[in-house]
Amino acid sequence: HMWYIFGSAWKRYAEGADPERVYKIGHAMSQDGVTWERRGPGRQVVPDRLGPDECQALPTVLTEAGRHHMLFCYREASGFRTDPTRAYRIGYAVSDDLAHWRRDDAAAGIDVRPGAWDADMLCYPHMFRWRDTAYLLYNGNEFGRYGFGLARLAEV
Repeated sequence: HMWYIFGSAWKRYAEGADPERVYKIGHAMSQDGVTWERRGPGRQVVPDRLGPDECQALPTVLTEAGRHHMLFCYREASGFRTDPTRAYRIGYAVSDDLAHWRRDDAAAGIDVRPGAWDADMLCYPHMFRWRDTAYLLYNGNEFGRYGFGLARLAEV
């Protein structure tokens, strides 16, 4: 299984501004790791929370006891570089079959921290298991300019 992002639109949100892209999370499967079949090209896997111009990126999936947990980052399509309320946050979705995902961002268990290096932005998550513990790596403000974090996942 491979999760990837695909562009769904280019939009100009202000007169004279550069166009911004909108992208979503997709899914592909392969029997050999070379030839991939996309599940409905252009079909997004995780539903939008912010509306149709929500951008979703860097999905990471961990499977525990037959249940699949996805963390990803999402943001508004415009203004995200200068307005922290429009910047990346960590989202969460869960699936029992890898085809149908139920989104519940509050269950991600992580959010921005006022006054910290990740006060404005959380992006580019990666989950992994080491020994008996699941961890999350993620970038902070300005796409990680001021650092990255390592969080121990309480429960997956």
